[in-house]
Amino acid sequence: MKTPDFVRSGPPERIYGEWRHTSGNYVIQHCGHPTANYPYMILARQADGNARPIIASYGRGFRKLAWAQDAVRALVAGAQPIFNPDNKYWLMPVGSTQHQ
Repeated sequence: MKTPDFVRSGPPERIYGEWRHTSGNYVIQHCGHPTANYPYMILARQADGNARPIIASYGRGFRKLAWAQDAVRALVAGAQPIFNPDNKYWLMPVGSTQHQ
């Protein structure tokens, strides 16, 4: 999926790869498994240079690239992810139950 605010890297003939947001602070990664149900995860760059993983609020990766891209756009607009101490991941609220 081509959008002007994301730049894809990785082999073009493969499903896996990375989609970098033009802000430079967020990367969406595909896990690489061709039949994964929730293959997309967001990595948020931190001030210390480390990346914080962000997954969907239902505790898994994002099912569709477009949903992960929508979550990144919400983060860029100021939305805040929620920290889950049970699994040490940051969860991004998903605006609709259709994303689950």
